[in-house]
Amino acid sequence: MIKRFVVILLLLLTYTNCRSQSKVKQYRVLTAIEKKWVRHHPLAALKVFHINAIVNKEVNECSEKKLVDTLFNGGTADAFRHCYWMALCAQKIGIRKAISLGESHERGNREQFEKGTTDDAVLQDSISCMMDLYNNKVGAGIVQNIKHKNTDILKINSLAKIEAGELKIMRRNNQNQFIDYEGNEVVKPKGAQRKWNLPYCLVPSNQYP
Repeated sequence: MIKRFVVILLLLLTYTNCRSQSKVKQYRVLTAIEKKWVRHHPLAALKVFHINAIVNKEVNECSEKKLVDTLFNGGTADAFRHCYWMALCAQKIGIRKAISLGESHERGNREQFEKGTTDDAVLQDSISCMMDLYNNKVGAGIVQNIKHKNTDILKINSLAKIEAGELKIMRRNNQNQFIDYEGNEVVKPKGAQRKWNLPYCLVPSNQYP
C-alpha cells in the first residue's frame, strides 16, 4: 500500500533506464489523489519508499514473535503498521506532511472502492479508513512526545500503544471473524453488491480474543 506513493518519483529517477516502462505502469495504478501528493512532495516520497521497507520488515517480525497478531486488515498488526509507519514518516518528512500523506491514501481508498479495485487485495470500507486515520494520528503524536526519536524507540512506543489500548482495531470473535456491536459476524459484500458503510465497530487495541 505505502509503495504506491513513491512510484512517480522512481519513474523520474529511472527515466533513462530500460526498466522505466514498468515504472510507468505502476504509476498508472495510483489514485488521482495519491499522484497529486507525490507530485507536490517528490523528495518526501523518496524517503517514504525507504520507510516502507523498514515498516514491512518490522511488522512481519513482530507478527512472527507474536507481539502483534497476523491480521493485516483490522487487527493489531494493521494498527501497529499504521502507527509505526506514521511515526517514522513524521520523523523523516515532518508531522504535517506525514498526516497529509495518510489522508491522501485513505481518500484514495474511497476512490478505489468506487471503482471496485483493492488495496493490498482488500476492498476498503469506511470503518477501515477511520481506523487507519485514527492510528496514523496516534503515530504522528509519538514524535511530538518523544525527545529521542530513533527507530527502535518509535517501534517500542508504537507497540506500547497497542498494549495500552490507545490504538483502534476492529472488534472480532474467538474465530477471528469481524463482528458488529451486537456480536453478529459482518460479511463484506463483493462485486456490484459492495458497500462503503459496513457495521464493523472499532474497539481499543488491547481488546482482542
